[in-house]
Amino acid sequence: MKRLGRYEIIGELGRGAMGMVYRARDPKIDRIVALKTITVAGVTPADEEEYRQRFFREAQAAGKLSHGGLVTIYDVGEDEPTKTPFIVMEFIEGRTLEELGRGERLPAATALGLGKQIAEALDYAHARKIIHRDIKPANIIVTRRGHAKVLDFGLAKPRTERADTVGEMLPADAPT
Repeated sequence: MKRLGRYEIIGELGRGAMGMVYRARDPKIDRIVALKTITVAGVTPADEEEYRQRFFREAQAAGKLSHGGLVTIYDVGEDEPTKTPFIVMEFIEGRTLEELGRGERLPAATALGLGKQIAEALDYAHARKIIHRDIKPANIIVTRRGHAKVLDFGLAKPRTERADTVGEMLPADAPT
């Protein structure tokens, strides 16, 4: 069985531009988790380090948050043999809003309820000076019980950090 750190990889959940998400098991407490890694192949060493720092910044930013509408971060680490960085988070069974959008239209009351849940979760993060910066249907999962959870703080920044991308403005940068 493949492992990253102490975590046993069960299977792939998804992949994005910068990494993979696996279904994994934490053998210490016998809990199923989601384990996210980054892939930085084919980039300069400086870019690789920037990606690694961004990845760990995601864990640090999201790890400070505790809200029912946000995915919970359990652990962060780096696999010793492969030097692969990873974030371990709550495994959520459900479907993303992107997946739900491909099916039948959601009833208005359901859509409004989900929107309210998402807004409350983001308000909680913003009140703690964490900005998500990548809200999209693929980053919101709806549980089997109909609760929305915001995922993937990969672009999150504390509000006190300055914008570092041309054209990007965070509230801390806005003129007063």
